Amino acid sequence: MWIGFILAVAFIIDVLLGDPSYRLHPVRLTGHIISATEGLLRKTGPPSVGTGVVLLSITLGVVLAVYLGVRYLLGYVGLESLWDVYMVYSAIAFKDMFDHIEPIRDALEKEDVEEARKRTSLIVGRLTNGLGVEELSRAAVESLAEGFVDGLLTPVVWFLIGGGLGYLLGYDEAPMAVAFTITSRVVNTLDSMVGYRSPEYILLGRASARADDFINFLPARLSIPVLFVAATLLGYNGLRGIRVAARDRLKHPSPNAAHPESFIGGTLNIRLGGAALYSDGVHEKPIIGGNSPPQPRHIEDTKKITMLAGTISVVAAIVLCAGLY
Repeated sequence: MWIGFILAVAFIIDVLLGDPSYRLHPVRLTGHIISATEGLLRKTGPPSVGTGVVLLSITLGVVLAVYLGVRYLLGYVGLESLWDVYMVYSAIAFKDMFDHIEPIRDALEKEDVEEARKRTSLIVGRLTNGLGVEELSRAAVESLAEGFVDGLLTPVVWFLIGGGLGYLLGYDEAPMAVAFTITSRVVNTLDSMVGYRSPEYILLGRASARADDFINFLPARLSIPVLFVAATLLGYNGLRGIRVAARDRLKHPSPNAAHPESFIGGTLNIRLGGAALYSDGVHEKPIIGGNSPPQPRHIEDTKKITMLAGTISVVAAIVLCAGLY
């Protein structure tokens, strides 16, 4: 099957259905594999960087082996393409991102700060007790900007890279594209579970955190031109976003997170970054973006920009598939 069709159908299903939670969801199963493997590795001795490499390798190996094994079996009845679509759909987290953000915006617009704090705590690692309207708006905007990369652009970029590599090597492009997409989601899941700087994970999670930095490196940088096109088409100040992103895109402990955040902050002229309270203390992040404090209306602005940017990204990827493979 033409791999552009796989991506198109997977994206349409995500837009229509979102990412429902169920016991056998591939990402949830990946989480169980990570937890079980971590538990076994901790019994072998104190965590180390090497242990983290083993955790990363085992998780990736098991997930990819399951994908390829099921695909091989379904090939006997001609259903391997449906499996490919399902796995790409499961790796994309686009509509789900907006579904989690909208209740925060709604609560803030109704001036129900306590409900907004509760909803925000479901999507961010920072502690939300005591956060006000500006801090909650900032958290939602930052989550949308970063989620655009993690939840959509990174899987799409690695889908293209995998398909292109398969084409160049003379292999079937579809399983290569899907395998690379799955890899990006597995690494993202590993980073979200063990990629912390806390004493418990500083060594065990280092390999996963560095792998996540690697897979997001190119997508984060591609996010700026894609967001620029979307923002400009919607009538926002895309040029200001470009100028601010050029200035602030590396002002973050992560080599990637500030790229989309600085663009959104610049385009909407709002301040992002700053202090955030986590379970291990206050983390001070550099101030990026514009001059004004974020407000609930900026959550909706960011939603519109990232939604159009995501659609543009997928359409562009499908066009590339048509032209290259």
